[in-house]
Amino acid sequence: MDDALGKALEARERLLICPAPGTYRDVIEGLLAEDFHEVGASGLAQTRADGIETLVRRAANPPSGAGTLFDFIVRRLSDKACLATYVLVDWTGRKSQRATVWQQCGGVWRAVYHQGTETEATK
Repeated sequence: MDDALGKALEARERLLICPAPGTYRDVIEGLLAEDFHEVGASGLAQTRADGIETLVRRAANPPSGAGTLFDFIVRRLSDKACLATYVLVDWTGRKSQRATVWQQCGGVWRAVYHQGTETEATK
């Protein structure tokens, strides 16, 4: 795996977890493909519009910490698609396994699908 690509996707993934305070809507929209779909750690499905609204609210009222990512691995699925997997301990102490399918669209990597599966709590 290209180390630069792995770092770029990890940076984009971190924005999806917790956008920096003041992150603009257009930046958040640029992270998600038009047909983005998510199944969160809560088990709830979200559309692209749902995800954008969640992230805009989070950027406007950020949690006390962004959380910690472990074991971030990127696997190429094709020339224009990658799977990123990792473990997240979020700002509440909830631990989850995460997976995101990233697709290159017009030279930009965008999330097509994301899933979180809650595991044991750390607190």
